[in-house]
Amino acid sequence: MQRGRLFCLGFLGLWLCWLGCQKEPWICEPACGEGAYCAGGVCHVFCEGETFLCEGRCIDPRVDVEHCGGCGKRCAASESCVAGRCLAPCPVHAAERCGGVCVNLQQDAKHCGSCGQACSASQTCQMGVCECAPGTVLCEGRCVVLSSDALHCGSCGQACEEGKLCSAGSCIQGSCPSATPDVCFGGCVDRSKDRYHCGTCGSSCPHEQVCSQSSCVCPVGLETCGAHCVDLLTDRAHCGACGQSCQQGEVCAQGSCVGSCPAATPSVCFGGCVDTQSSPLHCGACGVRCEPGLSCQQGVCCAPGKAICDGACVDLSNDAAHCGACGQACSAGAVCVRGKCCAAGCSFARQFGGTLYTYGRAMGRDRQGHVYIGGNFLSPNAQFGSQKISSGTSYAIYVAKLDADGQVLWVQLFRGKDGNSNHAYDIATDDAGNVFVTGRFSGPLAVGSTTLTSINDQYDTYVIKLAPSGAPLWAVSLGGSGEELSYGIAVDAQSQPTIVGYTTSTSLGGKSLDGQGGRDIFVARFSSAGQLLWVSSGGTGASDGGQALTLGEDGSVFFVGGVAGGAARFGDQSATALGSSTVVGKLDGQGKFLWTRFFPSSWGYGIDFAPKAEGGLLCVGGWIQGTTNFDEIAIASGGGRNGYVACLDKEGKARWARVLSGSTPSSTDYIRALAMEANGTVHAAGVFDSASLTVGTQVLQNKAAGKWDFVLARYNSKGDVLLAESMGGALIDEVRHVEISDSGGTFVFGNAESKDFDFQGKTYPFQSSVFAILLYVGP
Repeated sequence: MQRGRLFCLGFLGLWLCWLGCQKEPWICEPACGEGAYCAGGVCHVFCEGETFLCEGRCIDPRVDVEHCGGCGKRCAASESCVAGRCLAPCPVHAAERCGGVCVNLQQDAKHCGSCGQACSASQTCQMGVCECAPGTVLCEGRCVVLSSDALHCGSCGQACEEGKLCSAGSCIQGSCPSATPDVCFGGCVDRSKDRYHCGTCGSSCPHEQVCSQSSCVCPVGLETCGAHCVDLLTDRAHCGACGQSCQQGEVCAQGSCVGSCPAATPSVCFGGCVDTQSSPLHCGACGVRCEPGLSCQQGVCCAPGKAICDGACVDLSNDAAHCGACGQACSAGAVCVRGKCCAAGCSFARQFGGTLYTYGRAMGRDRQGHVYIGGNFLSPNAQFGSQKISSGTSYAIYVAKLDADGQVLWVQLFRGKDGNSNHAYDIATDDAGNVFVTGRFSGPLAVGSTTLTSINDQYDTYVIKLAPSGAPLWAVSLGGSGEELSYGIAVDAQSQPTIVGYTTSTSLGGKSLDGQGGRDIFVARFSSAGQLLWVSSGGTGASDGGQALTLGEDGSVFFVGGVAGGAARFGDQSATALGSSTVVGKLDGQGKFLWTRFFPSSWGYGIDFAPKAEGGLLCVGGWIQGTTNFDEIAIASGGGRNGYVACLDKEGKARWARVLSGSTPSSTDYIRALAMEANGTVHAAGVFDSASLTVGTQVLQNKAAGKWDFVLARYNSKGDVLLAESMGGALIDEVRHVEISDSGGTFVFGNAESKDFDFQGKTYPFQSSVFAILLYVGP
């Protein structure tokens, strides 16, 4: 341009302009127009940068649809010019081009939010933002699974020591549990269904897919089209079938290409017709996917059984702001339990123990509402409220008295010889509030000023009587030439304790036994001062055992247990038990067997009697395997062992029976303890390791399939389910006893290993290796 301007200023320039620049001879540059210059009487165009002259104008061949890649190379009307190539338009669901490729900036991990904005290898793109996938958290720039990452086990930066594995968020010694049997990079996983280790360690499924039977597959309801999981009902590029794309201006509705969306699915998301209030792929907004197992309710991803209140997914059974119904808030200090508001303290959890092992095995309750717990422990610093006790170097027995809120009033300790393991298995009280404890011991056992000594240093059983203050009143042992254990105790109106268990001896306390030899069931009664009044035994002579007992109003005894099968004799009562069988029997007040009943393919653990309910209702609980007949009532397990509750009349005739159905064929589920209200309501507690447990119409989920969780079920006198709850964590948690409060609530006692014990929506981060735990579930 400068060259043309100077040329025109001179005389020679004026003369040339007159000859060649006919229109405006005196002003050359404007005559050629913007971007051109006049030289030699000709207007010249000067193109800058990547543009060049084509048909009299400067064009960019990379984007010009008239000259795409070169002069005269025109794109079709529907095409666009991208990097010098004519390309068809991008589909609605991937409307942006990055490097010539159609992408969805809301979901593309290589172009998240804008072209070239890539997420890290462990992140996904959600709504244009790089995030860790659900189930993972960001630790030191990497998305990790805290339950199985050896460098971040349970929390960021918490690495397991050399030789330990990360299992369920805890560092463990030894092998992985059965629920997550495979080791991947120091963590315990299940490669058959772990999306980050699917089939082989480190093989991660795409965000859209899940891991099933060691293969990455699309979730149920979606189909694989190319490398993506799509909904053939709403995907514009795959409408009705893979590769079947809708035309420009059309949308996909119910698998068909249409001009506009119907009323049932009014919103357009990436060219598909959806209802954002219910679509799990577009929940609340386009591109918002609900994780597997969640559904879209009112535009919010929510778990089954929960409700949407104020735009949030809540559990109406335990949400204090929405208790039983949306907007129904509990008052200050109250909590929500099963959809009802109740004052603080209506449900609680209490932990007992030290740094090592404390087992909760025994429980009782007195007329004043106090709760008594007992068991055995090995720990130098076991804590019971404000009181601390030490077991020494061997397992010792503890007994503690609590108030109705679970606060410790006193704790007693009974030690034996180093190397021996002593236990408390059951507790009962009399009308005066005296406490009776039974269990097993070997060698010497110091109880106040009394020292009990077992025969031949084998296990014998015992009864200890304590005053309401906890002071020992007396202690007696019961043993023979063999081994004895007592699992249950009850006290009659005369303060006489009766115990039940098993024996391998031919005589006890100088009294001959009428058993079959081997291991038999025995029942024994003592006076209020501790003298043995009578002892009776029976069974098949194989691996039999009495597990629990309860008393009739006339001092008679009902007991439950199990026999291994074969010819059984209880006094003058004889019968044949088919395989492992629950045995239920009755003795009179002098120890004579009145009747016995056998129920095959099962074992009994808990029993109680409500004399005024339904003319006398006797209920038992335990496990069944296969099909079990309670007279004309048949119930069946799901393949493994499942828990059961059955109620009989006072003569042993079955009234009803219910099974708690586990979902896992190899499960070990059972009812461990049972108590009854006067009206016949049954409170039954036990454990289940099935992935899920069906109780009536309710389905309970296990926190870690293959590990025991607590289960509590309540039935009315007709067998209808009133309540079903599960509680527990990722490790082994075991129920031992139940008691009923005056208001109809349930005390549940046992022991647990889980560091993440969950009870009614609250997690208790207990840290002992094994701890005793008392739960109260309000009425």
